[in-house]
Amino acid sequence: MAAPATSHHVMRACPVARRRASSSSSSATTTTARPRRTTTTPPPRASSSSSSSSSTDPSAASLALAIEYPASAPGDGDRGRGLFTTSSDVSAPLVRTPLSVVLCVPEATGPAANAACADAVRAMYAGWTDVLGRSPPPAVVDFVVAAEAPKDLRIAIALMYAKRHVPAWAAYASDVMPRAYESLYLATEDELRELQDEGVARMAAGSKANYAAGWTHVLENHPDVVDALNAEGGGSVGCDATQEEFDWARATAHTRAMGAPVKNQPCAFIVPGVDLANHSFWPNTRYGVSQDGTRFELRWDPASPPPEPNSEVLICYGERMPNALLMLHYGFLDPKNPNDALDVQLMIPGARRLRAIVVADAGRALEEARSISHWFPYDRVGVVDADP
Repeated sequence: MAAPATSHHVMRACPVARRRASSSSSSATTTTARPRRTTTTPPPRASSSSSSSSSTDPSAASLALAIEYPASAPGDGDRGRGLFTTSSDVSAPLVRTPLSVVLCVPEATGPAANAACADAVRAMYAGWTDVLGRSPPPAVVDFVVAAEAPKDLRIAIALMYAKRHVPAWAAYASDVMPRAYESLYLATEDELRELQDEGVARMAAGSKANYAAGWTHVLENHPDVVDALNAEGGGSVGCDATQEEFDWARATAHTRAMGAPVKNQPCAFIVPGVDLANHSFWPNTRYGVSQDGTRFELRWDPASPPPEPNSEVLICYGERMPNALLMLHYGFLDPKNPNDALDVQLMIPGARRLRAIVVADAGRALEEARSISHWFPYDRVGVVDADP
């Protein structure tokens, strides 16, 4: 019996994009991580209008995506590249980007999905044609809107398609987005050992394995999505999609995505222009879909003091996020993080360590003394000295 005919798909190999090497070896691949999240001393602040380099001036890419900066401008500051105010008028949007160019996924899919929200997100991708010249094919839209997969995986696929097949997005990714990230889950085993923290290292290794499995899931269960990514010779990338490209897209989703409601339902967005804002646990802005439902806007928070010229525009990545998670997902630490605390055992010189039950008994005695203190002319509580 003759063997069944099989199709022979020719794989177009892509060059591998690597993390920035941790050593200074001359043989290492050197790529520049996004400078906005550096913990070293940044270069002096400079408005993007004073620079002619497309790698630091996103104006050309912004124009192609119809991004407007009514009251802000990209520049460099204490946190590296970011956004800075150009006006004290808090009524003007800092950044506004048409919904017809953004990447968006509903958080809820499957039985929990909201039809009105899903339809609104589909309409955003349909609107790409008017501004960007093409919309994602149905296979991609169906996946990012409705697939029962994590939101960061779905928005990573949307970014991969946009970067490959939409010239304006390809330009923005090339000119503005970093080529590599320093997130811990992208670290090598040797780098994780250098942490000397087994808990964080295990967390990073687990995340890395989970994200690797995500691309395998797409390959095995959504071949129509893979075909769409690889169509037309792979688009601007010129080769078939790879695990490394997916890792980059998912890391981009982690570092640049933000949440906002659509039809009163939570969604995740990657919004060009707005994604330049840096993190602070004390943000001074608000963001979301405009009241007329046509744009995504970043605005100065009315509860914050009016901005001085060149005030940095700040958002918060998560008000309860410790530095371990910031480093895991975003690749940076915040030295002023209010969520990090170090347990310190303080011993008074000459005192002996007391058992927990002794401390508890003393606490109850203190409360009892306070409860009856109104019977005495002075509110005093005795102090028992520990034996030396």
